[in-house]
Amino acid sequence: MFKGEENRIAGFMSYLHGSFDAGDEMNRRKLVLAGQLDALAREAEITLAQLSLGFILAHPAITSVIVGPRTLDQLEGLLPAGEIRVEAGILERIDALVPPGSMLSLPLDKTRVER
Repeated sequence: MFKGEENRIAGFMSYLHGSFDAGDEMNRRKLVLAGQLDALAREAEITLAQLSLGFILAHPAITSVIVGPRTLDQLEGLLPAGEIRVEAGILERIDALVPPGSMLSLPLDKTRVER
């Protein structure tokens, strides 16, 4: 974890208070992974959003990506991702963090959905 990262994550969890269980092991794992993926993006000198789109575009079965920015700044930050080629070494490290086919969320148990 980066210096100051704990405070940023704590602030995020505080923001989501009531809808986010910070004690849940799966949620904690996702937060750790987000930090690790952010570190890879920084190493590649791109944003995490650009790394995400670059990862998707690196796979030959993918022909396009639909993005959903809320602001012009977000859109402008995403546009360079179309030209970014994520290096094979970075892609392998992403696969090591989140192996292909693994699930980071439990499937929705429809019997437990509140009506």
